[in-house]
Amino acid sequence: MKTVMPNLFRHKARAAPESAPIAQDSADPPLSRNKFGMTIGLALLATLFLAAITLDTLTAAPPLPSYAQARTNYRPSEAWLYDRRGRLLDAMRVDFQSRRLAWTPLAEVSPDAAKAIVAVEDRRFRLHEGVDWLSIGAALRDRLR
Repeated sequence: MKTVMPNLFRHKARAAPESAPIAQDSADPPLSRNKFGMTIGLALLATLFLAAITLDTLTAAPPLPSYAQARTNYRPSEAWLYDRRGRLLDAMRVDFQSRRLAWTPLAEVSPDAAKAIVAVEDRRFRLHEGVDWLSIGAALRDRLR
């Protein structure tokens, strides 16, 4: 007995009638929906990126003055009256908004005082290279609480 196999390669697909809906697999959404979702996702990503850049630009700190500018513009909150021999006769506070004493050159600051200030202000000063990432992380954690 001879078995007849249908020829699958010559089979012509019949067009569905216009009125019949085309059935789609619910697990596989149409390609246009995927494109739409990707477009929305990229638009949101671009918006977040632009918002981050704008926020960074708007909140950027002003440039720091040079040492010479800071030294030139420094005004103590005290005024001193000296006699002709250079002896201090009187001192008076002239700026009550802030307290700024006379400028002290770094060479005149005691090494022990400098060590004490560094020890109090930044315990790990010698362990990082200018940016203490652990302290930044702790500050962010505290800020978010």
